[in-house]
Amino acid sequence: MKSMKEEKWKNKALHGQYPKILEKPHVDTVTTNKWLSSNLKVETEGLLVAAQDQAINTRDYQKVICGQQVESKCRMCSQHEETVDHIVPGCEELAKTEYISRHNKAAAYLHWSICNDHDIEITDKWYEHEPEIVMHNKDNNITIMWDMPQKFNTDRTITANIPDIIVKDSVNSTCKLIDMHDCSIR
Repeated sequence: MKSMKEEKWKNKALHGQYPKILEKPHVDTVTTNKWLSSNLKVETEGLLVAAQDQAINTRDYQKVICGQQVESKCRMCSQHEETVDHIVPGCEELAKTEYISRHNKAAAYLHWSICNDHDIEITDKWYEHEPEIVMHNKDNNITIMWDMPQKFNTDRTITANIPDIIVKDSVNSTCKLIDMHDCSIR
């Protein structure tokens, strides 16, 4: 019964895209679906499921699924079909502003978490956190640097050698360079 329902789901033109993506060899299905066990609002969960199913009201959706006579090219870049997969990770026009904003918000959350783990005084709510360029813990043995405006020499060539976050541990003589990259499935 379960396998019949799964096959029926996969054979749907629109909603069947998501289970097909999950079957690709590079997709970690456990991690991909982990968000389903979090305590999201019903509206947020519904929006995420709709996005996974490509059921957001994009121009491509209007043309292909709804059968409307509309131009299906992206209204921002006019280069590619306006699909969820194009808008979220791939539009060159959105990359100039929106992707940077999304990246910085995710990096700020990571910075907040690292500060929290090292007993550095921060706000209670991660979304109110404004990372300072340099922050220290009470004992002054951990230094966390945010988006340092200088390049760092490394033992091998790295194209992005201005990391988002640097965690320097004076006691253990270690330094962690953290650089976040947006990931997408194409």
